[in-house]
Amino acid sequence: MAEAPADDAHDELPSRPDLKAVGEPDPDPDPDLGAPAAEEQEDFEPEVAPALEAPAEVDRSAELDGTPPAEGDEAAAAADPAAPAESTVNPTAQAAMNMAAGAGAALKGVANDLARSRRWMVRDTPNGNRLRADIARFAAELPGLVNRAGKGSESWAPTAEALAVGAAEALGRGDNIEAWSLLWAGEREVIDGLRIEEVRATGVATLDGARSLLEPGAVTAVKKDLAGLEQASSRDARSKLREARLLVDRLSLEVYQRLHQEARRISGFSMLTVAFLLAGAVATLAGIPAGTDGDALSGASAYLTVVTFGAAGAVISLVLPWREKHARPALLDFVNPVDLMVLRIAMGAAFALIFVAVMQAGVQGVVQIDGAQAYPWALAAGFSERLLDKRLEGLDAEARDLDAH
Repeated sequence: MAEAPADDAHDELPSRPDLKAVGEPDPDPDPDLGAPAAEEQEDFEPEVAPALEAPAEVDRSAELDGTPPAEGDEAAAAADPAAPAESTVNPTAQAAMNMAAGAGAALKGVANDLARSRRWMVRDTPNGNRLRADIARFAAELPGLVNRAGKGSESWAPTAEALAVGAAEALGRGDNIEAWSLLWAGEREVIDGLRIEEVRATGVATLDGARSLLEPGAVTAVKKDLAGLEQASSRDARSKLREARLLVDRLSLEVYQRLHQEARRISGFSMLTVAFLLAGAVATLAGIPAGTDGDALSGASAYLTVVTFGAAGAVISLVLPWREKHARPALLDFVNPVDLMVLRIAMGAAFALIFVAVMQAGVQGVVQIDGAQAYPWALAAGFSERLLDKRLEGLDAEARDLDAH
């Protein structure tokens, strides 16, 4: 057991008024500790809320350690050492941080809209996939642009955020044309937040996009708007880029609308071709067509054999690498690849059926293709799916020619 301290040491120890029972008045408070008088405690205790008594005890314990109680901002800093002092925060930087945080909060729902648009990916197109990627990129870059621009983004940041959210919502509804329009409008808004090297790079990309989609006359107009961009000042360069982007976006949106309509017609035509083949099979099975034995329309077996050979010819035509090299039509970006593949195969089967049926009708007496002799002709007729390439090129050229409508 530890020995009791000497009497002299006991006299040197400070008094400990906190060990007394709660509520008992202190008959002899120590003036050095700043304890209130008993009369002041009696007057003050009825007015103090119960929730304030616990912090008072904490303050008393600090007094016993010999540390003066913290007041005002010092107490807040002691409670949260990680909190920065208010005097050290730059108001401009704080405003930029708040604006960037607001941009991130406003774009929170973009991911949900993009995820909702993926539900119909089996019906999606290359243009739709690029649209989804561009919206995601723009939404991810926008908070950084706002933070970098600081207070200068107050004029364009809210509009750009609203346009990005609207583009994602339009994509989620399946309205790609509206989504492109809103996305391009948002990209034009953030031009004021780009650095000069970013403005010049965007000008090059704008001209390349015009060359790949628009007619030569429109490309010449875009070149005129971007003339002198490399040597222009920051303000003039942004003005030139904004004017060129407005022209390219307006014309591209018109071309996109026409290509989208043509793509819908192609998808519908593929379904009609398949329906035609199925209806012919049902009619042949029911014995409706009048044909002699061995003809393609004489029975279901001969009908399906000719159609199968025609479809096989279309597949072989797709696989063989002897296609002519042409500029890829922009229309292919708006057609679902599955629809286009179905149309090519069904088109080869339909051409084979029509060709064999006409030859077996006796319109010519040079070549006999009765029975099994018709199968090689059906296979060769399946290669007619290549005619679709010429049609796609024609539709693409008509959609790009803005003066023809």
